[in-house]
Amino acid sequence: FFQPGKIKMASEDVLFDARNNFAIGHFQSAIAEANNAKVASDATRAERDVLMYRAYIEQGNSTVVMNEVNASSPPALRAVRLLAAYKGAGEAAKQAAVAGLQELLAETGAVSNPLLCVVAASIFCGEKDYKEVLKTNQQAQTLEQHAVVTHAYVCMHRIDLAEKQVALILPRNSPLPMHPPLTFLFPPTTPPSPPRRWR
Repeated sequence: FFQPGKIKMASEDVLFDARNNFAIGHFQSAIAEANNAKVASDATRAERDVLMYRAYIEQGNSTVVMNEVNASSPPALRAVRLLAAYKGAGEAAKQAAVAGLQELLAETGAVSNPLLCVVAASIFCGEKDYKEVLKTNQQAQTLEQHAVVTHAYVCMHRIDLAEKQVALILPRNSPLPMHPPLTFLFPPTTPPSPPRRWR
C-alpha cells in the first residue's frame, strides 16, 4: 500500500509485491516475496516480518508465528503473536489475547507504530470493538490504517465518515469510488451488525 507523503516507485519498494499479494489474498505469494526481499533497514525488516507472519496466520498456520516470535521480539511482532493466539483459541484465550494487546498498546510509543496499530485493529475487529479500532488508528500514517478506519466506520453504519476517510487518500478533486459501501478497502469477514448508538 502507498503511504501518503512517502510515495515510492514499485522498483524502489522491495516489499511492493509482497504487500500487494497480501492485500489481494495471495498469501503464499506474499510469503515468498517477503522472504526474497532484500531489506536494507530495520524498519523495512520489521514491516517484512509483520507482513510475512500475518500471511501465515491468514493461511491458518499460526504455529510458525507462535514458535518464532517471543517476548523479546519488537512490539509489532508481539502484536502479531497475540493475533495468532486470538485466531486459534477459545473464548478465554481470546480474552487473554485482548488483555495482552491492551498492555502492549499502553507501552510508550505503541500507538505511533502503524504496523502494531493495524495488527491491533484486526483483533479489535474480531471483537467488534470498532471504537478501539478508531482510537488506535486515529493518526493514520499508511493506506492500510486508513482502510481499517474506513472499515470501522462502515461497520458502525457511519458511511458519511467512511466516505470522508476515503477522500483523505484520493488525489485532489477525484470522485469517490462507486463501490457500495466502500468495503473494497477492508472487506468485513462478517456482515455488519444492526445499527446501534455510538457515543
